[in-house]
Amino acid sequence: MKKTLSIVVIIAFSLTLAHCGTTTSSSGGTTTTSTVTTNLETVQSDLAPDSLNYTQNSAAASVSKAGDSGNPCAEAADLFDCQPILLQLYMNLAKNVLDAVTSIISGVGTAMGEVENGGSGTATWGTSSVQYSKTTDTDYSIILSANSTPIGYVDVNSNIYTVQMDLDNISSENTGGNVGKIQATVTYTDANTWSVAFLLTGMACSESDVAAPERIQIKVDKANGLWAGKAMLYGPRWYGNNTCSTEPTDATSMNFYTDFVGNDAAAKASVYMMQRNKNSLDDIANYGMDAIGDGFGGNTSAYVNPFCNPAGTLDALWGNNCSAINATVSAADYSASSNWVTPYDFYQLAITIPSSL
Repeated sequence: MKKTLSIVVIIAFSLTLAHCGTTTSSSGGTTTTSTVTTNLETVQSDLAPDSLNYTQNSAAASVSKAGDSGNPCAEAADLFDCQPILLQLYMNLAKNVLDAVTSIISGVGTAMGEVENGGSGTATWGTSSVQYSKTTDTDYSIILSANSTPIGYVDVNSNIYTVQMDLDNISSENTGGNVGKIQATVTYTDANTWSVAFLLTGMACSESDVAAPERIQIKVDKANGLWAGKAMLYGPRWYGNNTCSTEPTDATSMNFYTDFVGNDAAAKASVYMMQRNKNSLDDIANYGMDAIGDGFGGNTSAYVNPFCNPAGTLDALWGNNCSAINATVSAADYSASSNWVTPYDFYQLAITIPSSL
């Protein structure tokens, strides 16, 4: 999915760029990309500290191999040992989404530079169309449709940038066979304060990895010299001996929620496992990996939250808040609990692409 994502969205929006320009003011205009793209590129260059960026540490080969194999935990002894690998792969997925968002908005912004402030309209070619509306160079929106179905949306609103894509209604030759929907939002305050959030839903089941997630949501915030975030994954057929034809139920489901905060020295994280019918997170602390022993047929009491992952390693030091490695990370709070979505709401969460501006 991650390798195809950028290709998919860029191909889809290349149609927009070609046809939006044919209906704009003949007087021309200037590109809208300068400020917006600069902001996005600033976030790109600083998305992850060393402790969460496997390309910057000695664990690179192991994490890369794990991601390429189709089994992210192939290099780990077990699910508990795998958590630092997963954490760094979450950040790498966020990077791939952000790269795609930056490419899309840069391209769309160039085309919207030809639209006068206050301009709007619809361009149609074949069975495709694009609605566009521009207030200023940093305030514009477009909707891309195919066969009257919205398949893409870009909204630039001052310092908030949103992209949505519906892969289910894009030709499979342009998606590499991937399905589902994507929503990503970047909020930029300054180089040291920003957030990136994305949601992937409706990912296809593969018989080679039936337990893989059907949806993923990740949010990363940077503020006060720390990177903090939350990762939520829903696997509809995680528990039991299932195939892709197995109808998901509460009993077969598993939600993995990860809270994390880090800097260049270390990352601290807490992991929780819950089934999809859980509709409150008031007691989330009771659902750590140390509490799932019965489900794994053994004693898991040693895997107490949080774990510490020193930069440059794939070590999961359970029951450790990094106090011996970095006082700042040790004392840091996780991001706001309001960023969680209950498992019950998460597995039903939908991405709706607007049909009109």
